[in-house]
Amino acid sequence: MNSGEKQPLSDHDNEDALSLIRIVDELSDCKRVSYLRALADRLTGDESRVLLELLRERHCVDPLLGLPVDLRMKIVRLLDRSALSNLLQVNRRWFDCLSQDDALWWERLSRLSVKPPAHGGSLLTQCSAVYRWEQRLQQHWQGGDGRSMTIDCAHGSSVITCMELDEESQRIITGSDDGTVGIWDMRTAKVIKILAGHSGGVWNLCRLWGDLVISGSTDRTLILWNIRSGARLQDFIGHSSTIRCVLAVDGLEPGSKLVVSGSRDGTLRVWDVKTGSCLHLLTGHAASVRCMTLWKGRRGIVISGSYDHTLRVWNIYTGQCLRVLEGHDGKIYSVASSRRLVFSGSIDAKIRVWEPLSGKCLAVLDHHAGLVGLLHARNNLLVSGSTDGSVAIYRISKTKTRHIGHLPNAHRTAVTALDHNGRVALVTGSERAIMLWPLAAIIKQYTQAAHQKNSPQQHQQHPVLSPICLSSSCDVVWRVSVSATTAVLAYQQGGTTRLEIIDYSPSKFT
Repeated sequence: MNSGEKQPLSDHDNEDALSLIRIVDELSDCKRVSYLRALADRLTGDESRVLLELLRERHCVDPLLGLPVDLRMKIVRLLDRSALSNLLQVNRRWFDCLSQDDALWWERLSRLSVKPPAHGGSLLTQCSAVYRWEQRLQQHWQGGDGRSMTIDCAHGSSVITCMELDEESQRIITGSDDGTVGIWDMRTAKVIKILAGHSGGVWNLCRLWGDLVISGSTDRTLILWNIRSGARLQDFIGHSSTIRCVLAVDGLEPGSKLVVSGSRDGTLRVWDVKTGSCLHLLTGHAASVRCMTLWKGRRGIVISGSYDHTLRVWNIYTGQCLRVLEGHDGKIYSVASSRRLVFSGSIDAKIRVWEPLSGKCLAVLDHHAGLVGLLHARNNLLVSGSTDGSVAIYRISKTKTRHIGHLPNAHRTAVTALDHNGRVALVTGSERAIMLWPLAAIIKQYTQAAHQKNSPQQHQQHPVLSPICLSSSCDVVWRVSVSATTAVLAYQQGGTTRLEIIDYSPSKFT
């Protein structure tokens, strides 16, 4: 019979047990501990396991396992990755309970920023493989352990004015003031195509879907390209001055796309991609339209920022101006959005936080001392860069934007390029310097400091984590783009324009 099974005690055994209990009760605490240690040394392996199980039953209470299954799993689904990993290791019962819950792991897989590994296995196995891969990826970012490839003479010696990463097909798309659009292979650092068609510099571009890209130029036109074939598909003509910004918007019809462009002529235009016709001319700004963003909180809403010190909220389906946002004391150079809020940066050194439909300014963020020309919002994080060389980091909630990090001396001169992947890495560029900052570690550091009951002076003295210098020999940094696994840097060095691709991804899933 198994030694772990409970056996009824005979009268003689009961008398022996009671005698043993009386002996233990009469011992002092110190002698009792010595007695128990001596007893433990004399137990066999099976006897030790039985005793351990008895102690667990008596002293280890798991309140979650005592709940109804539906309620228990609702609580489990709220746990973050670290807590869920710890729960899997509590005991075999929890491991079996969680590993068989396919709905839980399907939901976790859908959240991942990278695709599951190619090999099969259970959903838990797939999630675990991706978690380990992402952990190594984070270590590569934080340690600066990336594989670097450089494209020399990208656009000759001309300025790279805009850049996008097409992660799906592993392409880099650049626009230059030489009037061309460059398509580059992210894996081999080789040129795929150079598209020529504009008679002036390309100042902005936007990927629509698939192989379609649209570019805007100082020649006052936009061109729709098929970047795989190199075909020039459509010209959009109507603006009377340089096109400064362009973005793509889903149309009202399923699968349809619209393009919105903003120009130095003070207008925005809404274009039908298929026909090239202008559907709406949006007027109202009294000066150049410098920047635009598509609001994530409602379909078809675009916010434009202008040198006339105002922002305008547009319904691009109807062409109606819904709100005029006033408050800045200077030209607006940057704009970004979250699901509920819109952010604008100005030459007045302020960032304003807006509720776009009501027109209400919810906050004025004044952590910079110079022009705020760069704003990037992703994954509930807003990062700003200024001509004073500083970088600020904010946490975005439903109605608030909380300052959680400040790099007052990120660069000695103006920050000219900035991007982050919303999770791990922040890359900033300035004259003669491109820096990789440990974004996750900086956020954690400042969050911990905020929870401590220290004075503001003590909080300010908290040391800033050191960045990794990606380049100290570049003359001018024009653009940086950061994805989950890759950083792409566009800069000039020794009179030559260069694209540098740094791949931080681990070699494979294991």
